[in-house]
Amino acid sequence: MVRFRIAWILLLIFSSITARSAVNPDYWGGHESMKSLRFVPESLLIDMQLNGKADYFMVLANQADFSESANRQNRISRGDQIFHLLRLEAESTQPMIIDDLSLCGAVIQRFHIQNMILVRDGTPDMLIQAANHHLVSEIRANPAYDFVNEQPESTVKPEVEGSPEWHLTHIGIPDIWNAGFTGETIVVANLDTGVDWTHPALQSKYRGWDGMTATHDYNWHATTSSWVCPYPAVPCDFDEFVSGGHGTHTMGTIVGHDGHGNRIGGAPGAQWIACGPLVDAAGFHECFEWFLAPYRYGETPAQGIPAMAPHVINNSWGLPVGGGDYRYAPDIDALHAAGIFTVFAAGNEGDNCRTLRSPGDYPQVLTVGASDSQNRIVSAFWAGWGSSRGPAHSNIPGAPDFIKPEITAPGHNIRSSLAGGGYASWGGTSMAAPVVTSVVALLWSAAPDLIGDIEATRQLVLNNSFTAPGGAGYHNQTCQGINANNTSPNHVWGWGLIDAYASYDGLTGVYLDKPAYKPDDEMIIRVLDSGAQGTVTVQIKSTIEQEWEILNLTEVASGHYQGTFLTTSGPPQHGDGAVSVEHGSIITVWYQAKDATATAMAD
Repeated sequence: MVRFRIAWILLLIFSSITARSAVNPDYWGGHESMKSLRFVPESLLIDMQLNGKADYFMVLANQADFSESANRQNRISRGDQIFHLLRLEAESTQPMIIDDLSLCGAVIQRFHIQNMILVRDGTPDMLIQAANHHLVSEIRANPAYDFVNEQPESTVKPEVEGSPEWHLTHIGIPDIWNAGFTGETIVVANLDTGVDWTHPALQSKYRGWDGMTATHDYNWHATTSSWVCPYPAVPCDFDEFVSGGHGTHTMGTIVGHDGHGNRIGGAPGAQWIACGPLVDAAGFHECFEWFLAPYRYGETPAQGIPAMAPHVINNSWGLPVGGGDYRYAPDIDALHAAGIFTVFAAGNEGDNCRTLRSPGDYPQVLTVGASDSQNRIVSAFWAGWGSSRGPAHSNIPGAPDFIKPEITAPGHNIRSSLAGGGYASWGGTSMAAPVVTSVVALLWSAAPDLIGDIEATRQLVLNNSFTAPGGAGYHNQTCQGINANNTSPNHVWGWGLIDAYASYDGLTGVYLDKPAYKPDDEMIIRVLDSGAQGTVTVQIKSTIEQEWEILNLTEVASGHYQGTFLTTSGPPQHGDGAVSVEHGSIITVWYQAKDATATAMAD
């Protein structure tokens, strides 16, 4: 039997302090003084008693309201507006509390993804002042995290040189490639241990690489808390010397292809960026903030550029076992409002119910369980680890009345890249989540109008999942009164096994390459319709040229039809091969065969 290491989910767990004593009221000035500290986590109070100082967050009562911004059609303008609102709230409130509190000797880090301030090495006096300040609604600890990457053994099946890996063919990803879509125009990211950017399967996909030189600005961010990257301005993988590179492995499953025989990634036409490695809670917030508006090494978050944000973020991590930690919800809500999709691994603590990790137990995110090549939900009984089951922890709003995980993907014996240039087959929901991330990248590449529509994308994936009896993670188990043997969706494998090609086929309709065009511009128009033959016809008009113009699209791949049409600032002239527009005009493209429309603005 060939021995190799299978990576479990990146287990990020609190570095707990052994409590040598309970909270001592005398240390804090007596029981009366303790009343102001009743909402401070006990672990933080004990930590400060033992060490005389500790890190903590001051979460401010005033938080930005960006609910209306999420309705903007243009994803870039949404990102700009949300970034502006978050910055405005932080800038208008944080200076007041900084001026009011005595923070001499403390290092502070300001955040806007949530309106809060991190105090590093804060003293008891600082903490008492913060807990009593009228602008502070919550005090949180900043727990450190330890990487635990357990490696059970398994057998490795021979790989066929040049063939896509089994996890890609199993869910129909090569069929999407054959239709002409490999993830072009989409930027994916991971929040992980980092990435070995020079890996042969990854370097050409890195947004910072032009084939000759590297530009890491806006493409890589090493967290402030991190000390493990020797050159923080250059991507590294913290896990390289621990177990081979967890972040490099997950990124390979999303985009990896070395141009030769190693076809490991589902969206090889996409580009990637990354943030990490993760050291403490502040690092998670910092990465979420950077993803919303990346900034250059040495700059501040206020200098971020939302237009450089990724489209999809893979998160193959979670904490704690059993979930229930809702602290990252505002960060994720901001990302979603900006049109950035988030995918989270469920965890590897099954087979019991209620074993999810946070944020994988949040209703906002798409959570992924793991299955094998026989469509079995991975079980500790035969794999040594089990895909975590729902429902979500009662601390999560709405739980347990929503399904978790929602989807299952291949996550057992997944061959991908390792830091240092190698490859290995690992398993875990850490490996399943990147498969789903790659599918989202493919769908958004094929259907630009879908970009930024988080809920429509979720429903497309869930509604087209594979749910045949005996498959799709079949398991005779009951969680929250729902038996996975006979009811779908359920808390074992959600709606089913992700079916990439069925989701793509569900895109039938007409799509434009941009949400807005300039006058005298070129529009790329696509129709996706697997039932059509030969050529297909679309009709085009604008709010100032009401008579339909006609365009015939040619088939560029099976079921994929494409053509170009011009916008013009001239007067309407029917049949001239262009549609007349002016600033603010709405352009409508109609595919009659499916009664499907796409719209864009002239701007």
